[in-house]
Amino acid sequence: MGTNNDARIAAIISQQQSDARVHYQSLTTAVWLPIMQSVIYGFLSALLVALLAWYLGWAYPLRWFLMAWVLVAFLRYHIGLDRWWYIVNSVEQVFNLDLDREGTIGGEPEKQVTLRLEVSRNEGRILRFGEFNVPTWKMTRYARAILDGKPNTEVEWCGRGRLFSEDEYREMRDQFIGLQLAFWHNDAHHDQGWSFNDDGLVGLEDIAHMRLPNL
Repeated sequence: MGTNNDARIAAIISQQQSDARVHYQSLTTAVWLPIMQSVIYGFLSALLVALLAWYLGWAYPLRWFLMAWVLVAFLRYHIGLDRWWYIVNSVEQVFNLDLDREGTIGGEPEKQVTLRLEVSRNEGRILRFGEFNVPTWKMTRYARAILDGKPNTEVEWCGRGRLFSEDEYREMRDQFIGLQLAFWHNDAHHDQGWSFNDDGLVGLEDIAHMRLPNL
């Protein structure tokens, strides 16, 4: 019963994330709506300026109208952009989702990860040090998903709407393999994929539970 509820909740969250991404990345929301708001706001403000110019007897009220329209629309557009980014950053924090694909959530600069992996073996402790040029939140989500059984393939993790770009994923993969935390299934045919070894799985547990220090 609990498993079914967890799956249902996960599906709802996934759908909400998808809806939020589609909405805030749409051309209408990100481009046309701010432009139309600025044009209309500028027109109404300029109309008041033109009426004031006519009432006060200023020369060329039409010129005042056009100047006010352009100026107010320009200012309103930039103010609207700031508000739009504030809304996007707020939604990112609520859904834990990188809507604008800038590598951060909520507009805060995300530290790159330097990980110190400590693995215990029968013959003693083994330390692995690695610098991963991937934001902490991406590493954490990746580690948790892999430990939950999600396939560790490039197709699963890269591309539009996925967690990583191809460059991010391949660099991270090569770093794990270079640290001897993962291995190629076939050294001569890399298209057969790769997997984590026992040490790598211990490292993923640390990443997933955020118990690793950032050095």
